[in-house]
Amino acid sequence: MPHSHAPFLTTHWSAIVEAQSGPSPQAEAAIARLCEVYWYPIYAFLRRKGHSPHDAEDLTQGFFALVLRRKWLDDVGPEKGRFRMFVLRCLANFVANQPRLPATVPIDFGDAEDRFAVEPAHNVTPDRLLELRWAAALIEQATARLQRAASANGSADRFAALLPYLTKETAPGPFAEVAVRLGLSAEAARQEVSRMRQRFRQAICEEIAETVSGSEEIEDELQHLMQVVSG
Repeated sequence: MPHSHAPFLTTHWSAIVEAQSGPSPQAEAAIARLCEVYWYPIYAFLRRKGHSPHDAEDLTQGFFALVLRRKWLDDVGPEKGRFRMFVLRCLANFVANQPRLPATVPIDFGDAEDRFAVEPAHNVTPDRLLELRWAAALIEQATARLQRAASANGSADRFAALLPYLTKETAPGPFAEVAVRLGLSAEAARQEVSRMRQRFRQAICEEIAETVSGSEEIEDELQHLMQVVSG
């Protein structure tokens, strides 16, 4: 897909990093958003580490509670620019050394064990599982961005029909049938898929921008994401 950069604004993780000098409503809202998106990779990491479902829930909430209280600043080093790297570096230390904190961050764990039950075999390490689910969360959020945009401009049905071809070839056969159903020629449908792929890459960059503290880190995180997904 063509190279592009998402415009960088003060986003979720950067708002937290900037709030080092004192409490900030923006920082609290930011971590609540990051918690909403990334709680499951952390939960899966803890379950793969051998913690029970109940303990994994408590520890996941406790980890985010620690972040909200800004005590995590003592553990943030040069890697603070990326939320993913902060989590990977600090989560194990938190589990080993931090007291259990009150659950101040609401998380719906309702489907957590159903999701964990279908995770890859146990030879996938906790760190690897966290990164796989992290990548999946990014992709899911990017897809949701495109879905909202398609709904807003009245092309939700077309988007749904072409969505599978974001990640697979537009070969003759079933794809031609999809094009006919949409009232498009095969070539017009391929051009639409190409535009969707460009928008998808941009949406992924926008999601990544919310987990780093500078625009210069977006491309590196994108490359890391592609490596994780490709295995």
